[in-house]
Amino acid sequence: EMGRASEAEYDAATDRLARGEVTEADLCQLWTPLAIPLDATVCLTGLSSRAYLNGKRGRVISFVKDKGRYGVSVLGEALALKPGNLEHRPEEEPDPEPTQE
Repeated sequence: EMGRASEAEYDAATDRLARGEVTEADLCQLWTPLAIPLDATVCLTGLSSRAYLNGKRGRVISFVKDKGRYGVSVLGEALALKPGNLEHRPEEEPDPEPTQE
């Protein structure tokens, strides 16, 4: 399943914790972004360069662990956004995509 740690990744992370290479807080920070599932509705917040998108709702389409960003489809655009710019809204639907005239 995409967006979840594999058993090998989990084992490697807990081994690093046991060896003292990382703290529990480090691991929480690394894995917490995976808490928003694929296909979830999110509300965009705290964007500065594209402030007009704040308050818009989109759908999570991917998560790139190496970059720590979610792929979000919003108003017909695919954006790569930090977890801090997203609020999970499980009871809501994304804003409608623009229609082609």
